[in-house]
Amino acid sequence: MSRLITATLFGNIDWYKNCPPDWKEKALDDLTNTLARIWNTPNESVKRGMDFEKFLYNVLEMDKEEKMISSNFFRTIARLCKGGVFQKKVKKFIEISGMEYCLFGKVDVWFPDIIKDIKTTGNYKGRDSYLKGMQHKLYCYIERIKKFEYIVAEFIGLGGPIVNVHTIPYEVENWDKLEEEIIEEVKKAMSFLHEDTKLFDLYTTKYCLY
Repeated sequence: MSRLITATLFGNIDWYKNCPPDWKEKALDDLTNTLARIWNTPNESVKRGMDFEKFLYNVLEMDKEEKMISSNFFRTIARLCKGGVFQKKVKKFIEISGMEYCLFGKVDVWFPDIIKDIKTTGNYKGRDSYLKGMQHKLYCYIERIKKFEYIVAEFIGLGGPIVNVHTIPYEVENWDKLEEEIIEEVKKAMSFLHEDTKLFDLYTTKYCLY
């Protein structure tokens, strides 16, 4: 059986390794639950994002974006996503050090020439906070699509309106270098998990049962 690699796995491991000391316990719990496929009730911020995406997809699929009363910010997001394939599952198999890995993702909005991912936040911290992760690189590599764009809807609080829309582009410059980076990240993730018997066992017996 191939081993599963996702942007969520990369993100959880990176957060645990680099979070402040007083967040270590929570970060370890989150990583453990991810590996064990234990899905807790999402917090209000995560739920807002899920609800927003669901609403957006419904509006676009029903072709209602021009007929409904909405803010210019929402219309901007709808325009950027219109015509795409929503929640498309993508995967690519790759062999690393004699082991087969399945690189997997679920694309928010897929176009033949660009991948788009929708984010929501009440505290926008700039483009670097998104580009430092691996999601855009992983998805571009899986689909062999050069262009990626984060669409960030910035809200006021949890129940407030959208106050801004940020677009953060990424483009693959060299496919060979990207592949090398993906392989290196997989190796680092496996090395980290190997150091903890419990985490590695959860990874191989639970997380990889996709």
